[in-house]
Amino acid sequence: MIMNSTKLTATQVSLLICEGLILLFISLAFWYPIDLYTGGRQDWLWTLWLAVPVFAMRLRVYGNLWTHTYLHDLLVIFIILTAFSYANAPFQRESYLSVMGRPLLGIWSVIYFIELTRVTRSLKPVIILFTIMSATIAFFAIGASQWDDSKMGFLRVIADPLPQLDAGAIAMNIDGRICNPLINVIHETACFNAGTLVEKALLSFHVNEIAGAMAWLIPVMVTFAFMKSPAENNPPESKLHFWLIIKGIAGIISIVMIVALILGQSRFAIVGVFATLTLLILIQTKKSKWKYRIVGIIAILMVIQGGLLFNVFSSTDAAIEEPVSPGLSSRDAASMAGRFAIWEQSIRMTFDYPSTGIGLYRFRTAISWDKYSIPYTPPPHAHNEWLNIGAEMGLAGLLLYISIQGVAGWMLWQGWSKGDTLIRTIALATFAGFLSHAAYGLGDVIALWDRLHFIYWWLLGLTGAQYNLLTIQKSDLQDKLDVSDATVTMIE
Repeated sequence: MIMNSTKLTATQVSLLICEGLILLFISLAFWYPIDLYTGGRQDWLWTLWLAVPVFAMRLRVYGNLWTHTYLHDLLVIFIILTAFSYANAPFQRESYLSVMGRPLLGIWSVIYFIELTRVTRSLKPVIILFTIMSATIAFFAIGASQWDDSKMGFLRVIADPLPQLDAGAIAMNIDGRICNPLINVIHETACFNAGTLVEKALLSFHVNEIAGAMAWLIPVMVTFAFMKSPAENNPPESKLHFWLIIKGIAGIISIVMIVALILGQSRFAIVGVFATLTLLILIQTKKSKWKYRIVGIIAILMVIQGGLLFNVFSSTDAAIEEPVSPGLSSRDAASMAGRFAIWEQSIRMTFDYPSTGIGLYRFRTAISWDKYSIPYTPPPHAHNEWLNIGAEMGLAGLLLYISIQGVAGWMLWQGWSKGDTLIRTIALATFAGFLSHAAYGLGDVIALWDRLHFIYWWLLGLTGAQYNLLTIQKSDLQDKLDVSDATVTMIE
């Protein structure tokens, strides 16, 4: 790997740390839902304006607001298009920032990942951040999922002994308010109540929601667990230990998440994850003996999954509590019928409002309208990632979203085909995460405005980070060649 060794200045380090802490604080604040009556995310939307001094400082230190990639142009267009949709769509939220706060934070995170990689000239920082975040999601997936008895079958005996996080009980045990004039600087109540914060965080997850997050993360963690050490031949012990630690932690996270995914029984996520893992194993594992053993284990798990889906292991349909013969359960049959009805109305919304959609984060409102009503409980989204984008942002938004995915895919291909070991690993891991979630997105949605969609932006950040490092390496190589040519010319 050809890299120029550059020592970071105190200003550069301070800017990176300060921006990272600001993004962490805003991410925690934006985890909370909008609550117009008792307070929530809307009380912290002003924190997005902290980007102004941060970007101004970056302009002063580096001479630009951000390091340009092809993604940046599309993300700017995305912001403009959402503003147009908010101004002209038939349904709107209470304010533009109330719906766009999380996506804007996500775009800022993409920029930060790229800047962090450019300044440090290393992917290690973003790998560490991504691994810590994945460990947090794994903890909640196994400890705070709302297990669904109607889908689990015999898996219930595995889920029952697992400890469950009771956020409500924790909140009740955290009593007391801390009030101080200094708190008034950032919040109008001048008081801080930790118990209320825990209670309002809603630290409990529908199995399909958390499965969508794991569909992004499991392939990434598996790729990290099986990756080769990027260190060169005879690496220093410190470098070798770092990668062994990352691989070990990633392996543990992968196992925990796969167990949680199987227990949650989100069908589209399971298919996406296991299909992607099979592809990863075939690409990454060189030894045929281990390759086919692992693929065989995945095949066995898929056979068991098929048995759960078609009631092979149960004589009773949990949804209706009546004896049944093997076949698709009444719950799954009704679920698919409902999806077809939702998809039909989503397509209608897209073509009825091609330039704006029905409104950002307004799918449930629109499908409750007589014009698009269905004979089911109005869902919060379209149960299809692309149809949901089309319904809420119109054809223009759908084409832009597909363009972002296409450009991200091209950038990952550049890293895979031209990068060193580490860049290739990140490119493969990120692509696998996108691919796995795309399968989940065929039948379910984590909408752009949802709390767990930040993972999508982090993957886009990894995409930009690996591409930026590839660009730096190519530039360093060209500089070295230019110096060599100049030296040869002087000698001649």
